[in-house]
Amino acid sequence: MSRLLIVTVCSFLLCGCGVERAWWDNPTMHLYQAGAIFLGADVVSLAATDKTVDDHIIGIATDEDCSTLRASHGGAWCIPNPPPVPMIDRTAYCYKSLASATCLTQPDPYNEAMFVGTRVDRIPAP
Repeated sequence: MSRLLIVTVCSFLLCGCGVERAWWDNPTMHLYQAGAIFLGADVVSLAATDKTVDDHIIGIATDEDCSTLRASHGGAWCIPNPPPVPMIDRTAYCYKSLASATCLTQPDPYNEAMFVGTRVDRIPAP
């Protein structure tokens, strides 16, 4: 997490390296600054998700998983999103034990005095 924070801070600090008078002396200078901001956003996005900002935009528009990094390694740029995995709820019954709580898939009728509570886990369906 600290690496991402350092990249983000450095990118935004470098994006501000423009001259205020540049707008009046050379009106196209703000385009360079906008490009630097976009480049900083690309660097942060690439470090955090292995995708550029363009990859995210095109992926949302086409409902596919797009990655320039994958394409640069010889793979396809966009691939279909995998189908969602069906999930089921599994209830665990937890009881006090010597050092911590022990959770079982079935209630223990002989250990009702040590009952702590239940926990519901979402797991992939078999």
